[in-house]
Amino acid sequence: MDKYEFNLKVEQLNKLVKSGDYKAAMRITDTIDWSRVHNAGLLTTVSEVYEKNDEYKEAREVLLLAYDRAPVGKRALYRLTMLAIKEGDIAEAEAYYREYIEISPQDSRKYLMEYHIAVAKGEDIHKKIRILEKYSDIEKMDEQWKYELAQLYAQAAALKESTGCPLSSKQQEQVDNKEFYEDRLNSLAKQYESENYPNLNLDDMSAYKPREEKRTTISLIDEEESPNEDAS
Repeated sequence: MDKYEFNLKVEQLNKLVKSGDYKAAMRITDTIDWSRVHNAGLLTTVSEVYEKNDEYKEAREVLLLAYDRAPVGKRALYRLTMLAIKEGDIAEAEAYYREYIEISPQDSRKYLMEYHIAVAKGEDIHKKIRILEKYSDIEKMDEQWKYELAQLYAQAAALKESTGCPLSSKQQEQVDNKEFYEDRLNSLAKQYESENYPNLNLDDMSAYKPREEKRTTISLIDEEESPNEDAS
């Protein structure tokens, strides 16, 4: 393939990605030997195309090429961790996670990575709760993660009820508001679907999908409702 043909294909690829047509985009990516490409940004885009098509092995291989080509930073490590989890390679995910916290030990997203790994490993509910509580201590949680934590508290409440150990007031509040967060997520997901966001970033919640219908990222909302506010 000569340079002109390559540039033409890249131009087509970028247009398809921008429009959200990842299936057509992958038909282009499959025709190019990406091991010979040195543009880290382009390789990252190609990795995204494969990931959107659930081709996680190819997505990770191309993203590793990008990581080797240039110091693309912690975002690449975050995505590599998520892709490794999707592939079921937990040891590799943990290796990426350790590298992530070495270069950015104060970043709150490390707790989300730790949580995804804990879920993939089948860790007990109390460990998963502790991880998300650490995250909530330093980061304002959106409804998606509030609902996740509320579900964990509800499960823990059932366990504690059998032993006579009550939840703390903060934990009980989360349980009481669980339906609010669930309703909020459903309405936001419908809103995003109706408004057709082709390039919605799903990085945070796409690695582990315990509830496929709630993958929409909520961080695009400008204002957050409070469970105590009048819904009207």
